[in-house]
Amino acid sequence: MQQNFFGVPIPSLLVSGFTQFNEEQLNATAARLGLAIEGQALITAKKLFSDTHHIPTVAELQLLDVLAPHLVRYGTDAAVTALDFKDSEEAHVWQDMLRVHNAKQTGATVPPTLAALLTLSSYALKKAGRHADTSKLFCDTSPALAAAFLGRSPHLSLDLGAVKVALAPEAPPRKRPQPGLFVLAVRTALPHLGTDVIARFFQRYEAYTPLPLMAVGKEGLGAHLPHLPVGLEIDLATAGLFDMAALSGCCQDTVLVAMIPRHATAVLADGAPATLIGHILHTPMLCVKSGPVSLVHLPLSLLCAWQHALCRATCHGQDAAPTADAVQITAAHDLVLGGVSYTGNQLSPLLSLLREMCRTGADMHGATLTATLRLPENGLSGAIAPLIAYHRFTAELALPTPNTQILCDLTLSAPTLTVGIAAPRHPLAKEPLIALDKALADGDFAALRHAIYANP
Repeated sequence: MQQNFFGVPIPSLLVSGFTQFNEEQLNATAARLGLAIEGQALITAKKLFSDTHHIPTVAELQLLDVLAPHLVRYGTDAAVTALDFKDSEEAHVWQDMLRVHNAKQTGATVPPTLAALLTLSSYALKKAGRHADTSKLFCDTSPALAAAFLGRSPHLSLDLGAVKVALAPEAPPRKRPQPGLFVLAVRTALPHLGTDVIARFFQRYEAYTPLPLMAVGKEGLGAHLPHLPVGLEIDLATAGLFDMAALSGCCQDTVLVAMIPRHATAVLADGAPATLIGHILHTPMLCVKSGPVSLVHLPLSLLCAWQHALCRATCHGQDAAPTADAVQITAAHDLVLGGVSYTGNQLSPLLSLLREMCRTGADMHGATLTATLRLPENGLSGAIAPLIAYHRFTAELALPTPNTQILCDLTLSAPTLTVGIAAPRHPLAKEPLIALDKALADGDFAALRHAIYANP
């Protein structure tokens, strides 16, 4: 008992001198506090706290300690550098991607990230006069989330493995959550209701105007803290949590929803599958308390900088053989939705998707695209290959690319890109279809571009 009393660090205590320690002192302090982070991670933490003139508490260092593995594993802000291409065509497309990326830089040129590579084509398309309109295509790992964030059930849906692609009308702009609102973590699935929980929640409590903030996956809240859209205060005692590790792993498979306090109380009293996590702050801060004691008081910008620092890495080429799923097409009386998933650098799945879309009557003048890059547990290795094909496909054919995202899917063995296309239904005439098939057979992008935009 005496050993515990004197040996266990008190979370609310300040770690004096942390911003002046050398590397040896930093490692000794981490070991004394029972932290796993060491070396460069500690030096990065020291710099961040020093830059913000903030002396960290024990709890803040414990929070960074439990966040670090999640941010390295799920982070997608890695700088892409030192690529070596054996294929000259791949090297040419990569140089084109870099040129577009560098043209967007206003200051010193920095290497692109995976997230930036997903949206490079939009810049080139805007200069070519085909600036993408707001898209009607939404991708996420659950159709229930799509229904929740879009405000209604989707008209059409495709199942492409871990990614559900749903087409629905545009949602009205989201209201900005106000300070003081309670934040509830609402479960996205229950055994007896399946994945319909979120849609039911928003339907039942529509009069309370719940505001969705963000979705939290199986990895828990820790991996999402740098991406909080608002400042948040969490009371560990109120949320039923014991320490920083419990905070990092909480809220698995939930959607964080903001509501005014009296409505949140009514929802909890009604037996909704939700947990009160905390409340929204006036400032963009993460604050963690345990009853009356303040443990963490960090700006969200510091957590974002922490993630960026930990996720800098090199993306290597993909060794695994490229694979592709079959193209899926669904059509309604006035809409066509298609999708395909593939690994490696290959144009054939994307061209097959385009061909089937046009044959089903898609009018590519009004087409919108989404791209979702899913990364396996080993993360960044091989992520560039599918992006090269996607960039060439969209840039050569002047296709809009406004909607992109990156997800983690631990069931995958290689980075997989899922591409969805939504377009109004207006069948092509026979002649353009013949021209389309010939252009595909010849590998002629100019002729293919002319064929898919043949109808006015």
